Amino acid sequence: QAQKDTPRPKLKIRDRRIIAMMPISMAISMMVAVTQQTSAFYFQDILGLDAAGTARATGAALMMMAGATLFVQTAIVQRLRLAPPVLIYGGLVLAVAAYTVLTMAASFWMLTTGLVMVGIAFGMANPGISAAISLSVTPNEQGSAAGLNASMSATGFMIGSLVGPGG
Repeated sequence: QAQKDTPRPKLKIRDRRIIAMMPISMAISMMVAVTQQTSAFYFQDILGLDAAGTARATGAALMMMAGATLFVQTAIVQRLRLAPPVLIYGGLVLAVAAYTVLTMAASFWMLTTGLVMVGIAFGMANPGISAAISLSVTPNEQGSAAGLNASMSATGFMIGSLVGPGG
């Protein structure tokens, strides 16, 4: 009964405690969306594959990318308990390195290494930004902050879908 009587906090996206982190959250999701949605075209161009070969190669590489994200989030982030800024900045620096590898790649394994690096970067940066946002507000505002973060992440995927393959 007490929960019904307690007004829910109204956290705004413009709240000074979280506003600087919202574009980062969106950018992280854009990075992954653009990578996922353009990788098949890139694999086909770099490796000279037909449609079936492209599907096989890209599917395998994206599976490894997703596995890297899962591994980092469950085995590394959970155990090391790194501070949010370490996760965010580490993930973003690794993303730059990953895209450097992708731009220089000329083989399936180099392309896959770049995508695995993107997966690790996302696996670090995404929980880092979520934690930073959560820790920036009071405990009773954390649900609202998590909702705003999820909205920015979804917005990043939407924008990434527009600027990636279609942009």
